[in-house]
Amino acid sequence: MKKKVLFYCQSLWGVGHLVRSLYLIESLLEDFEVVLLDGGTDWGRTISRPGFTHVRLPPFVSSPNSENVTSPFGEQIDTVWAKRRNLIHATCGQSFDVLITEYFPFARMKFHKEVEGMLECLRSINPSVKVFSSIRDILNENLMEESEEKNQILRKYYHGVFVHGEKELSILPVISKNIPIYFTGSVSSSKSYTVTDPSRICISCGGGRYMSEFFERFKDVLHYLQNHKSEKLLLLPGPWSELKGESTLEFEVLPSNYDLEEVLAVSKLYIGTFGYNTAMAIRKFSMPSLIFPFPDFHEQEVRFRLYQNVLPIERLDKSWHQKIQSLEKLKPHPRTIKGTEINFNKLILSLLN
Repeated sequence: MKKKVLFYCQSLWGVGHLVRSLYLIESLLEDFEVVLLDGGTDWGRTISRPGFTHVRLPPFVSSPNSENVTSPFGEQIDTVWAKRRNLIHATCGQSFDVLITEYFPFARMKFHKEVEGMLECLRSINPSVKVFSSIRDILNENLMEESEEKNQILRKYYHGVFVHGEKELSILPVISKNIPIYFTGSVSSSKSYTVTDPSRICISCGGGRYMSEFFERFKDVLHYLQNHKSEKLLLLPGPWSELKGESTLEFEVLPSNYDLEEVLAVSKLYIGTFGYNTAMAIRKFSMPSLIFPFPDFHEQEVRFRLYQNVLPIERLDKSWHQKIQSLEKLKPHPRTIKGTEINFNKLILSLLN
């Protein structure tokens, strides 16, 4: 009988955390049964495989500059907390061998009562349950606040921290010395691609909340691409976007549940933000890219600096015209792109033995 993993993921304003979690779960399903507790908005992202259960909690959403959470359906906050608590308690009524909390306790501290209640429930059934935190390669400086409180939670409950990057390409907060850190390398899809016609230009606004700002700041770039380039422009608006004046530009607008890797497989140039999943996809495809790290996401700026000598990327700024010409000389050629070997399942198995 396969051992069981409970994976807790709370997205608040995008899909990046969920997408990365699903990539990890795909690996885990090779050797484990997995239950995902998903507390974010339902964007239609899931896995259809034996041994996987996707439990959707009543969602909470927020914004990068807000300390508060709200219900996207207008429900009373206390009502949502109670519904979530009941569903989590019902899910935890079975024995799990491993619990993985995505991003917590380094962030999402507003959910600490929910997570600690889940931890105690799991321990009451299986005192030997192993608990790990799963974090991306770079954590913002503000995640250092109240670090001692977070380290107390780590020391009380956790057996280790998974960092999804290489040590030399990661920036981490101060973690208690007795908490092991495991670097997993980059996380992206295990799918392979045969690239035959990389001729499109891909434009991404991340989750989409800052689409208007992006278009206003770089309208000259976008009009140049439309008027002087024969390549089809693919717009990835993001799930939170609202197309307004920018809809007058001639883009092929993809649905919000697009797969970035599928888009890069037909693209010659990427222009847009530099979140974790985007960076790992650019790395996988060696995609020439013009990057705009959004100011409200400090980790994107840090990631750009770390990767600018590793990947074919340039900063999107006033010298954009010359940079586009330079990047176009690196046009991807037809080739096979191998899927990423995460081997997360093997790492977890080794830690249970």
